Amino acid sequence: MTQLTALIVEDDRIIADIFSRVLKTGGYETTVIDDGQAALDILAEMTPHVVVLDLNLPTVSGVQILNHMRKEARLKETWVILATANAIQAASIDDDGDDFLFKLLKPISVEQLLRLVSVLKASLKDSDVEGDAAPTETQAEAAGSETAPAAAPEPTLAAAPADPNAAKTGLEARPEIETVEAEAIAEAAEIDDDEDMPPHS
Repeated sequence: MTQLTALIVEDDRIIADIFSRVLKTGGYETTVIDDGQAALDILAEMTPHVVVLDLNLPTVSGVQILNHMRKEARLKETWVILATANAIQAASIDDDGDDFLFKLLKPISVEQLLRLVSVLKASLKDSDVEGDAAPTETQAEAAGSETAPAAAPEPTLAAAPADPNAAKTGLEARPEIETVEAEAIAEAAEIDDDEDMPPHS
């Protein structure tokens, strides 16, 4: 099976690190970018399976990056997870007809993100779409990114309480979420419940 890859575009290093750790528990190789223009540069050279996208970024906004991706045939069906603390801004983004877009409102619980990662991984498992390899260390440094290999940590995550923002993610409307068992989520994680992401724009 092709190595799953994820591009995380987030200028808050703490939040970016949590995103990266959760995605790595799901088997993704992650590349972290903290600048909008650097993200566009990386996207010109790789086709990730998933992009986690903050909306408020230096140089180029997350909205501009999303618009660029949806106009690029190669990236049009890349899964995009929009992450923002601004509910009004999130609601202003038209997602009608975009089956590859999720919106998450910060603060985001670790369990909520794990569930979404599990759904995306399940949808990609039998897909014929193969993303390009993650950028080399030289490419990542040139674009101001940090690339980390996927890890296989021991399970220690306890079940977290239901997240009030869950209905805003689109998960409840997707029947495939029913196949994601709570036990499978717990087995995939090494992150404690108290590491939920802090609110950030």
